[in-house]
Amino acid sequence: MSRYAYSPGLGRHVSVEETEVPNTPTTRRRVGHAFTRFPKVWRQQLRKVKARGITYEVAMVILDKARWAEWVTLPNAGLAKLGIDRYAKYDALKQLREAGLVMVEERGRQSPRIKALFG
Repeated sequence: MSRYAYSPGLGRHVSVEETEVPNTPTTRRRVGHAFTRFPKVWRQQLRKVKARGITYEVAMVILDKARWAEWVTLPNAGLAKLGIDRYAKYDALKQLREAGLVMVEERGRQSPRIKALFG
């Protein structure tokens, strides 16, 4: 079966083929045990703006999601599971924006779209 999927690395949609491999056991993928790379530039910039712990946590979530998509959203419900309320989210996004680490696209009453910057 063939389908189209967006590839952020290529910046376009590509054709994806799904095939079945006979006689292979299905394996479970671990969830929640992944590592997130935290660039040195981000650490330096966050240190300059004297970022708090919540800002680091939001930065980690953004970097984790940015591995799979160019633009990410941070819904309040998802961050609430991590103990981050919406006011802390917006304060953290403000600090990240001032540090030049993210670009934020406001969308009215929807969660803002965020693009992680690496340079």
